[in-house]
Amino acid sequence: MVGLVLALPTGRSDNAPPDSWAAYNAAVGAYVRRDYTNALERWEDLSLQRLPRGLRAPVWFQLGNTQFRLGEPLETGAPDDAAEWWRRSREAYRVALSEKPRDDAARHNLALVERRLSRLLHRLGNEARETADGKPVSDAIPLLRDSTQLLLEATEVAPADPEIRADYERAGRRLQQTLIERAVQAERRGDESAQQKNAWADRTAEREYRAALEDLEAVVPARPPSDPGGVRSASSSDSPSPSAIAQEAGERVARKLADLLTRVGQREQREGAQLSEWNPDEALDVFETALRRFTDALDLQPEHPEAARGAREVRAAMEKLLVQEGQAHLREGREQLARQRPAAARSLETALSRFEEALAIRPTSVPAQNGADEARRLLPDALTLAGRNELQAGDRVEPNSPNAALGHYQQAENDFQQALELAPTQPAAREGLAEVQPRLARLRERIASEAEAAAPGRSPSRPPPTLQSLLGEVLERERPRDDDRQRQSGRKSLGTRRTTLDW
Repeated sequence: MVGLVLALPTGRSDNAPPDSWAAYNAAVGAYVRRDYTNALERWEDLSLQRLPRGLRAPVWFQLGNTQFRLGEPLETGAPDDAAEWWRRSREAYRVALSEKPRDDAARHNLALVERRLSRLLHRLGNEARETADGKPVSDAIPLLRDSTQLLLEATEVAPADPEIRADYERAGRRLQQTLIERAVQAERRGDESAQQKNAWADRTAEREYRAALEDLEAVVPARPPSDPGGVRSASSSDSPSPSAIAQEAGERVARKLADLLTRVGQREQREGAQLSEWNPDEALDVFETALRRFTDALDLQPEHPEAARGAREVRAAMEKLLVQEGQAHLREGREQLARQRPAAARSLETALSRFEEALAIRPTSVPAQNGADEARRLLPDALTLAGRNELQAGDRVEPNSPNAALGHYQQAENDFQQALELAPTQPAAREGLAEVQPRLARLRERIASEAEAAAPGRSPSRPPPTLQSLLGEVLERERPRDDDRQRQSGRKSLGTRRTTLDW
């Protein structure tokens, strides 16, 4: 077999800068002395530079030569490293040929490195497959995946080699069979757990069934890119292929998992119905979990009648409960607003959130739509009332605690702004905003001055504090705790409950 060709230009062939040509020749000298690491570094540096066209192909050609030589001594002791060097060498020759397509030396060396690389990958792939022999399926599968991947790469490097292709097909079938074997084991464990019919065993069964499905979905026909017809099984045409076996098993496991999820969802549905009488919030959480079970079951079996019925019943129960909750908070907010209680804003926000959740379940719900409309109608007055209360609280505490006053004014500003978002022509909210903003500006300027004055007294080893950090410190320390005011500052959306109702 003809070895690697080292093509060394004898002189400058273009107007390459002298320093580029000197660097190229220095790398050639290192290569001739077998100082391949030094030569590689020099040619890599050149490959990153903007070179004249006449020097590009030689640089990449020599990179291929050097990388090939660096891989040669590793072929026996560190074959994985040798394969990586030869992959790089192959790509370097390809770049050289893209720059100079009629370069016979580059074409010869590319063919050589591809032969050596394909043989090495073939060997590594077969070794990985043989190592998997006798191992438990969970230990064998990673080895077989490596084997299949290495042999697939070998077929891509040497697509005309029938021996490599045959070994690739053999490794692919072995991987498929082992995946099916592990899936069957997981299915059997899932069956045993599902028979116990308790929450812990059901979770175990679900995990096993999903693991089985994952393995069965991974059983796909091996198909090298250069083989449009795919791999032909060596087994009899009367025997089902691994893909057909996996598809049948996958359908069976999917049915079992859908039945399991439906049964679990029904149990959670009953639990939610019991909780709805005395703990609506917890009942809604349980209903959401049940609904997720039913929808997961329907993803697996779209025509599953019990899962479909359970999903409909849970949605209806959730809508009813959300409307009831919304109406209760709406009544409370209406009464508080009539009494000029600032807490009306919080009650109405909660009511609106519940009605919007109900509408997410069934957009045509008339009670939910009517309730949401009324809550939006009352909220601007309630928010204005809450903002006015915060403004007055800020005025009361400002002489003694400007930092606490700042917190009240910021909340007041937020309330007035939210009221104007809902009702842009609300005069009371606009007046309140006009009153609070000068107070905020005055207090911020005052606190900034105090922060600057306090900065020199701090330890010189610490960086000077920022205004925002000082504000954060005093607001966390001095902000009053008011159980009647737990709404989030600066919240733009009036709905606060996060749900999973977008099915």
